[in-house]
Amino acid sequence: MHPLDSTFLKLRRADEHLQVVNDLMQGFLKRNPYRITDTIVKKERVLRLEQLEDIPTELPMIIGDACNNLRSGLDHLLWQLWILQYPTFDELVYFPICDSESAFKKGSPKNIGPRTAKAVGTDRISLTSNQRAIIESLQPYKTRNPALSFLRDVNNSDKHRLIQVISLIGNVKKLRLTADTTSALLEVPSRRQIPIQIIHNTRVEKGTILARIPLTNFSRGTQVRVQSYATISFAFEGCKTAHGQIIYESINAMLSETSRAVSLCEPEFAGFGTSQYTMHPFPPQ
Repeated sequence: MHPLDSTFLKLRRADEHLQVVNDLMQGFLKRNPYRITDTIVKKERVLRLEQLEDIPTELPMIIGDACNNLRSGLDHLLWQLWILQYPTFDELVYFPICDSESAFKKGSPKNIGPRTAKAVGTDRISLTSNQRAIIESLQPYKTRNPALSFLRDVNNSDKHRLIQVISLIGNVKKLRLTADTTSALLEVPSRRQIPIQIIHNTRVEKGTILARIPLTNFSRGTQVRVQSYATISFAFEGCKTAHGQIIYESINAMLSETSRAVSLCEPEFAGFGTSQYTMHPFPPQ
């Protein structure tokens, strides 16, 4: 068995989960699970974006599984680096993911060394300077890439607090009202149309208000038609660093950065040949 087999299997499983996540999302969106409603409230015409269907219940579970496999893959990788140096190593370590240099310096020695040994035949043990340098080069504060920070926090939340919470984000790119009669007072910017200013990336909730238009813009009895073009995305909610991030893009970035970590460490295991489960070529960055 190649030392990196378990890491590659974890990454492969995460990639399979990612495809399932994409299929569930696309299937949900094809059913047009939202609508824009037009109602009159007091002296205003109110346009709302409403969600008509609940997010698939299995989606948060699969997202949690995908992130857990990626996080475990990094931990398996680190453990194999220790085994490479000390074949009898059998201590708890995890791959450090730090957002600042100070946090890395404070917390990394117990995971990458130098650290006190227990049962490996020496008092002080450590990964090689090259291995430690590789791991530090992958830290979010070094790469300015938040993907591993997202992975750390989503995984911790899913394992220790709550099943991952997901929200829908609506990006309404076009929205206008068109009157059916020329008697309507809709003259700006073009005849019989009224411009509507809306906020992009609006969270979709039942009754989320997109726009309010005073009724003084309309003649009595005027029939009005709503025209719109909207895109809906899934986003993480409540998670420390990943809050508001688009889910599919974020997990794909996590997979890419995790794969890059394995790729950088793989030469350390050159003496073992190539794993039969390798994921080369790695996902695009």
